[in-house]
Amino acid sequence: MGHVFESAPSGRAKCRGCGKKIDKGVLRFGERMPNMFGEGEMTLWFHPVCACYKRPEAILEAMSDAEDAAREGESDSASKGVAEGDSAAGDSASNGSESNDSASHGSASEDFAEGAPALDDSASGASASDDSASNDSASNASPESVSAGDVSTSDGPASTDSRIDPSWISLAESGTEHERLPRLDGAERAPSGRARCRHCRELIEKGDWRLKLVFYQEGMFEPSGNIHAPCAAEYFGTREVMGRIRWFSDLTEADLEEVAALVNRD
Repeated sequence: MGHVFESAPSGRAKCRGCGKKIDKGVLRFGERMPNMFGEGEMTLWFHPVCACYKRPEAILEAMSDAEDAAREGESDSASKGVAEGDSAAGDSASNGSESNDSASHGSASEDFAEGAPALDDSASGASASDDSASNDSASNASPESVSAGDVSTSDGPASTDSRIDPSWISLAESGTEHERLPRLDGAERAPSGRARCRHCRELIEKGDWRLKLVFYQEGMFEPSGNIHAPCAAEYFGTREVMGRIRWFSDLTEADLEEVAALVNRD
């Protein structure tokens, strides 16, 4: 099975990207992969934005599949509408032909009865009444044409969930363009001065801002060191990292401004 978007049926599952619970009813993304502990498949659940930041290839594939399904549903609905319209037109033409045949038979009957005694008034009235009823019936039987736009898509394939935000595509694509970006897991102040930066190999002083890194392995994100905040541009290949830092860190606005200044420092 492919990856999936769905509403969380409960609030028990945790996001693999941020470790927080996925609230009941919110949209979640499921990455399907072979079960590493047995047969079949397993599903890793994410907040969609967390997946955009940390599993960009998988969620881009899922969004593409959802878009294709929506397009296929629209195409099927349009085809259904055209087919129903053609059927309606055919029925209308058939009814018209029957009416013409009926008129022709009526004319022949009148010619055959020429010279016969005239019908009395009551019979004539009954005939007029029958003609009126026949016209009403023909009008009601005439089908209305159905345009493709009037046909419900509920019978077609699943369409794109309205909660899928198109801006997620650019978030995920940045992670595919810069292969190290999905490793970024937020920012924090160094609790000690023992760790070294994975980029410049220099010690990160106690209290300095550092960016946390994780590596994805066998369905898990494992802590994998840190870098100096000013090393971000060279390590990731871009300075566009603050959205990820804000998303994965519980920092104040003042803290974020400090980190941004360091990231953008030449």
